[in-house]
Parts: sequence; structure tokens; C-alpha cells
Amino acid sequence: MTYNRAPLHVPALLVVLFSLPVSAHEFWLAPLDYGIRVDQPLQSDMRIGQHFKGDTFPYRPSQVDTLRVQRADTVTDVPAKLGDLPAIRVAPLGDGLHMLTLSSTLFTVTYHEADKFPAFLRKEGLDWALQAHQERGLPTTGIVEAYRRHAKSLVKVGSGQGDDRRTGLAFEWVLLTNPYTNSAAPVAQLWWRDAVAANVQCRVFVRVGGRITEQVLHTDATGKVTLPRTPGATYLLNAVRIMVPDRPTVAETQAVWETRWASLTFATPDG
Repeated sequence: MTYNRAPLHVPALLVVLFSLPVSAHEFWLAPLDYGIRVDQPLQSDMRIGQHFKGDTFPYRPSQVDTLRVQRADTVTDVPAKLGDLPAIRVAPLGDGLHMLTLSSTLFTVTYHEADKFPAFLRKEGLDWALQAHQERGLPTTGIVEAYRRHAKSLVKVGSGQGDDRRTGLAFEWVLLTNPYTNSAAPVAQLWWRDAVAANVQCRVFVRVGGRITEQVLHTDATGKVTLPRTPGATYLLNAVRIMVPDRPTVAETQAVWETRWASLTFATPDG
């Protein structure tokens, strides 16, 4: 497979780290601490990998479309600069639940082997696209896919009071139960633009210490999914959407498919 987008002067390692979109390579925001005081900086890494294990890389403005922090209705851009590591470091907006959000710029991947694209679709529960691919008379090799990533993380600042909400990400998870103030099983809702994303396969990874478990779930007719409640855990929720790209995307990338990746990270208190 061939990946494209990053400028030629970017170190090869960074190009690969941000550009791995397929074979279930998740991208997520990984706060250094999911619970901080109001007078502490909110810091987070950007990670790409599999099964909640991944590489950390510095901030690159050419690879990020939007990077924001929000508390209730207050939103501000994160003042990141080239090479920042951790990639995100911003002062909290006050006491309460904070939402970090990131949308990437557009990337492409080219599948040169006939079995790679179907394997990816089957793994992510996107089997319908296999038949659609054939019906559109598309080739089995040299398939160009365009993709963007939409990542979100919830951080407890001070009391952590407040509710998660839609923040403007095109493909977005919203956690309907605050994990820092509510001991109930977390319920998340998936949105595609202004509509709930129903019957979508998703993966939830739960890490407690060095142990990571993975579970495949599906959103219901209202886009909701109930996650297992595990005290003292960190969570990564991921979903993939595939669609026929619009004309501007085709003109820019020559892609025949476009995917969007939505991730959400948060933690649960001990006990």
C-alpha cells in the first residue's frame, strides 16, 4: 500500500505514523492524565496503533485541520506549534468536563494488492461496500482511498462536572453519561454530521493496568451503544464510515472511496 499527503521534507517516520489508516489502525488522543486540577496544564499525546497500543508523534500543522478544547459552550483553538511533544498542551478553561477534539487533513492510501481492501472492509463491518465496489465497475488493485480522522477525548478538570456534547466534528462520538461523575455503564452516541449513525460496527478497547480487552459492538437505531463499566480503566471507542467521495475530493485525490474515522477516549475512576 502507498500513503500520500505529507510534504516531502517531513521525516519518513512521521509520515508513516500519521498516515496508517487501514488494517484497523486507530488514531486517538491520549491525555497524560485524565484528571487534573484547574491550575494544571491539560496535556495530551496523539497516537496511532492497534489494540490501544501505539506510537506517539509531535504536532504537525500540515496534518491537522482543527484542534480545539471545549468546556460547556466555551471553545478555543489549542495553540500548538510544529514539533510540540506532547502535541497538545493548553490551560484549562475552568472547572468541569473538558473536550479535546481534532480533525485531520485529507490523506490517501493506495491498495496495490487485491486482498487488502476487502479484508479491511470485512474487519470493519463494511461488507456492503464490496458489492458496491463491483457494481461500480472498480478495479481490484490500485484502489485509492481518501480519509480523515476525527478524534475526541474527555478530561476531568477539577470537579469534572458537566456533559459531553456535539462539538462540530463531522463524525463524532458523544458520551451521554459523564464517566467522572456517574457510576452507570457508559452510553455513547455516534453522529454523522446532523444525523445519528445507526447500526454501525464499532470497537471498544478497555485498558486496566497492562491488560487490554477488545469488544466489537454495534450502535442501535438511535446511534447508541452501551459500554462495559470497568472501574479504574481507560477507554478507546472507534468507528469507521465509508462513502463515495464528492467531486472536490475526487479531483484532489483521484480516490474512489472515502473513509472517516471517529475515536473517543476517556477514563473511569477507581472504585
